[in-house]
Amino acid sequence: MKALWSGLGLRHQLIAAFVSVILLPTAIISVYSLSRSRELLIQMARDEGLRGVGVRAAVTTRHLADIGADLQVVAQATALRHYLNAAPGPERASAAREVDRYFAALLKRWGERYSRLCLLDGRGHEASCARVGDSGPAVIPSGELADRSDDPSFAGALQLQAIPGQESIYISELTLEPSDANGSAAVPVLRYATALQSDSGMLDGVILLHALVAPVLGTLEQPADGGVATYVVDRQGHYLLHPDPARRFAHLRGDSTSLRSERPHDAAVILDQPAGTLYASADRPEALQVFTRIRIPGQSRVLWTLIDEESLDAILVEVRHTRNVIVSVAGIALLLAVAVALQMTHGIVRPISALARAADAIHQWDFSATLPLATRRDEVGMLTRAFAQMAARVRELVGALQQRVAELERSEAALRSGQARLRQMIDSNLAGIAFLGLDGRPIEANDAYLRIIGYDREDLHQGRIHRAMLTPPEYEDVTARALAEVRAHGVCTPYEKEYVRKDGSRVPVLIGFALTEPGSEQAVAFVLDQTASKQALIERDARLSAELASRAKSEFLTCMSHELRTPLNGILGFAQILQRDKSLSERQERGLKMIQQSGQHLLTLINDILDLARIDVAKLDLFPTDVNLPAFLQVVCDMIRVKADEKGLQFVYLAAPDLPATVRVDEKRLRQVLLNLLSNAAKFTDTGQVTLRVMRLQTPPDDSAACAMVRLRFEIEDDGIGIDEAQLVRLFQPFEQVADLTRREGGTGLGLAISRQLIRLMGGDIQVNSRLGEGSIFWFEVDLPAPQTRVQAVPERDAPISY
Repeated sequence: MKALWSGLGLRHQLIAAFVSVILLPTAIISVYSLSRSRELLIQMARDEGLRGVGVRAAVTTRHLADIGADLQVVAQATALRHYLNAAPGPERASAAREVDRYFAALLKRWGERYSRLCLLDGRGHEASCARVGDSGPAVIPSGELADRSDDPSFAGALQLQAIPGQESIYISELTLEPSDANGSAAVPVLRYATALQSDSGMLDGVILLHALVAPVLGTLEQPADGGVATYVVDRQGHYLLHPDPARRFAHLRGDSTSLRSERPHDAAVILDQPAGTLYASADRPEALQVFTRIRIPGQSRVLWTLIDEESLDAILVEVRHTRNVIVSVAGIALLLAVAVALQMTHGIVRPISALARAADAIHQWDFSATLPLATRRDEVGMLTRAFAQMAARVRELVGALQQRVAELERSEAALRSGQARLRQMIDSNLAGIAFLGLDGRPIEANDAYLRIIGYDREDLHQGRIHRAMLTPPEYEDVTARALAEVRAHGVCTPYEKEYVRKDGSRVPVLIGFALTEPGSEQAVAFVLDQTASKQALIERDARLSAELASRAKSEFLTCMSHELRTPLNGILGFAQILQRDKSLSERQERGLKMIQQSGQHLLTLINDILDLARIDVAKLDLFPTDVNLPAFLQVVCDMIRVKADEKGLQFVYLAAPDLPATVRVDEKRLRQVLLNLLSNAAKFTDTGQVTLRVMRLQTPPDDSAACAMVRLRFEIEDDGIGIDEAQLVRLFQPFEQVADLTRREGGTGLGLAISRQLIRLMGGDIQVNSRLGEGSIFWFEVDLPAPQTRVQAVPERDAPISY
């Protein structure tokens, strides 16, 4: 390009420059305007699309929520309450017929939204059912009522009702349901189910409502002539709404076509984000896609994604029209610019060409060349006169100029070489580097050196740094020997010393010196900060000492616990033998009882210390066995109920209905943890109740599995004195008791510390929530093997077991 430009004449260059000055800004402005217009139109389309899909998604969300509200209204109907509270037999049969009439009336009014409404009894059998057929709503005869106990909606509704704090309405995945009794056609439905309770609190039925999906999706479709294609997909990317009706609900008919299979790149973004846009993606390069989520608050099973796709050609039609107009205007401007440039360059190029010929002659050392007449009074005439004066001076200046240039080039090369070496050495911050005189004053230093000695660059430039200031008195001799070695040999052996920093602190360093040139009074020093290595040695020694002390402490505690228990067992044994003597006086019996209680307390303390010592040295092992979980928990409840009765407290045991029958766990250690937490709850509760809750946090495994893992949650809640935030920090520390002195009797402060360590060995951790004066909740979660797990049957009456 440069060679092509230089090959043009001045006239052509001026014309090209003039045309470029006219057209280049026009082109830049035009391109920028087109680009901004394109961006603005696309951004407007994005914003408008996001608002549109957001509004439609909100309408659909309300529609789905309204179905749940309708189900709640049905669940509170008088006819259903009569049925639930009716006695089995003729009274309940009469109530069921009343429910039939009520269901038929509802479907007659809501037939365009729902296809089926059924009442299931506590065993999952249809007690009453109505559906919308070809001839309208009708009650299903009793002989056609089905067993729905294996329907996921029935089990899901009961499970939601049994878990406190869960949403009471279960919503199934999309299913196909025959639209008439003959099953000739199928329609997609959502099954809403909720459990029913009688006035006595029993779970005695489930309401099942089949909601048609077509009316819900109908609110999301865009007009066919709007230029926007609308899609609705579920969590897996299956089409629920598609411009091609044949692809809607294809996955329910066994077709694998989905958003993931057709648009894998887009699906990875759309199904992972709650809302957004895709513009010119790899799967849709000529389209703008806008998407958002559709969900019901409190529900996770119904989760759809609404997608609007619009062609970029429809969005950018105005940009193409503007581009055509700009191209036409640019062509007209080009023709006008060329015409004006030809006229203006004619009067400029001719005299300049004459000067160029004269300059070429001077270049050939012909200073007698004829110059054009300087008769013009414009800039060209001034250029001619100046050129003549310059030609007269060139001869005398050329020689001197050439000599001066040669000298400057030599000096500049030497200067650049020295500066490069100096800067390379100074800027290397791998170690502290300083150039200094042998008198001890630094000349230049890098940032690492200044950082080591604690001074800044201004101190260096002002001369406020000197070797005498940096060297402590005890290191003056070693420094003097190093300087003598440098003067004698040009370099010294690296040696260790300390620097006194600007703030008065000391820093250990390793220093090496070398002269910059033989016989010079300047040297370069390399300084390494030894702080990190010194600190590492100190920390290593401290860590080894701490490990030895911890090991010695644990061994001492283990030996002493064993030595103390041997005589203590003899004391307790003889105390028990003496208590059997019927001739003892009342005072002697009290003394023996005191000996027995004190010995038991001391034995408990010794056992706790031994457990703590084993935990510290990681020698405490768990011995899991197969444990009958209901029987185990019942024993724990029976043991703690005695303490609760002594204080006049109510003890409540709440067990989830799906607990496994058998788990593999260290029975002794789990009982130790539960009894410790329950005993503390009873100890620090004066009035009210203590509650033990046991629940399962995952669904039962398949019956074919011989052994599966289950996650169990144990909660102990009390109405006691509570714990403030300052005490919670020390709650699990060994030998710490956060209660007041009147409640510490008989405690060692080790129970909670050992219990937490035992639960951590089982793979969990003990957590606590408490407020002063309002009681406390302790809980932990553990994953346990459940050999041949079976789900317990739900009691027919009161599910909680209270004492």
